Amino acid sequence: MKRRATTENSTSRRRSRNGFTLVSIMAVGFFAIAMMMSLFPLILQSSNSETGLRNATELRNVAEIAIDYGVVLLNQGIANNQVTPLDLAVNEYQKDYKPLDPLFDDYPGTSVSLRIKKLQPGDWTEVRNFSSVYSPLLNPSETGNLVSKDNWRVLEATATRGSLTRSIRVILEPRYDVPPSKPNPPPSNPGAYFADSFLASTKLTRATPDDVAQLKIQAADGTSQAELKTSLTGDDNQSTNTQLVNTVVTTSSSIKIAPVPADLTASNLSLSELATTGQNLTGGSYKTANLSTSTISQPVQVDTSASPVKIYVQDGNLPGNSIEVSTGMLPQSSTNAGDFQLFYEGTRALNIDLTSPSFYATIYAPNAQINLTGEGTMQGALVGSVITLSNSGTLKIDTDLSNPSAGGSAQQYGLTYNRLTGSTEPALQGYRTVSWKETTKRLAPLIN
Repeated sequence: MKRRATTENSTSRRRSRNGFTLVSIMAVGFFAIAMMMSLFPLILQSSNSETGLRNATELRNVAEIAIDYGVVLLNQGIANNQVTPLDLAVNEYQKDYKPLDPLFDDYPGTSVSLRIKKLQPGDWTEVRNFSSVYSPLLNPSETGNLVSKDNWRVLEATATRGSLTRSIRVILEPRYDVPPSKPNPPPSNPGAYFADSFLASTKLTRATPDDVAQLKIQAADGTSQAELKTSLTGDDNQSTNTQLVNTVVTTSSSIKIAPVPADLTASNLSLSELATTGQNLTGGSYKTANLSTSTISQPVQVDTSASPVKIYVQDGNLPGNSIEVSTGMLPQSSTNAGDFQLFYEGTRALNIDLTSPSFYATIYAPNAQINLTGEGTMQGALVGSVITLSNSGTLKIDTDLSNPSAGGSAQQYGLTYNRLTGSTEPALQGYRTVSWKETTKRLAPLIN
């Protein structure tokens, strides 16, 4: 009897525990369901946010593609001498265009439109203040400019899907430059980059009275006169206390400086890498953010036996000088100035220290200050905004580089550019982007 009672109690306790476990499981399940139901709006919101972010990113990509499409369309029209839907007529301020291209078929449900217009005063201020490649010579509203027609443009692209909108706005700088080369056939109306082989467009400063030795300036051939020119008049723009040999100093307000050439396909240049691997700097086109021999411990031979070395120093609001060269670290195989060409369109300074007995070069930096120091000799051509000369050597100016006609040194070394027929203005070569902004506002109109 006692044993049966014990068994019944044990069974009762077991049932009680099982019942409690079941109730606990059900409670936990109900709690989990309640939690999931409370989190569902957050999960849904997160999913919607992710979808919105993905759509916004895709719209941004579409707007970027539209900007690239517009720039390519403009450049192809210029290259092929054809009118495009984005060309502005005379006295026309803006134009709207819907790109009709299979390229945009990959984005169903998305509306894409472009607007192109001329720059307003605020746009000019932005370019002038923030673009390191701005040149007043290419601004038709500036005095003493090189071009008369306003070819600057603002290009806006808007991509829309449903309630989402993304727009991109860029300022396009007209390019009047082509990489220096031997044109075949030569241009019908060529201009020389070094039309004035030695030119300071703003200020020319020569050796101060405190200098022990005086700089000698003469023509490279030793016979003709080497004209030193500045584009501004007045004694404050020149220091004339230097010994001049066969030289005439003149001032002129009519000097036209050519646009700075560029080569978008040039190879990246690293003097440090060449010095480390013991390689020469051979003929070809190179681009670099800055050119400095202070980063190398051994000289890099400039070998131009096959073709000239053309170096394009690019800008990006970088600190320091654009060019810092001790010529002894760049020994040259050629005694022809056209074989070593340096081009720079920014405003950072260039320092050339003539530590070698002779340095042969053409340096074209019309917006920058060029400082020429040292005791060696430079032969070639020099164009800058402000030129400061202080050394005890000699500057030999190659006046033949100013002659763009066939058979002259300017064409021989490709130092000419294309001008409009019957004009001194350079021919428009294309566009490049100099500013970039993104916004959620609609900039270009909706075009069905």
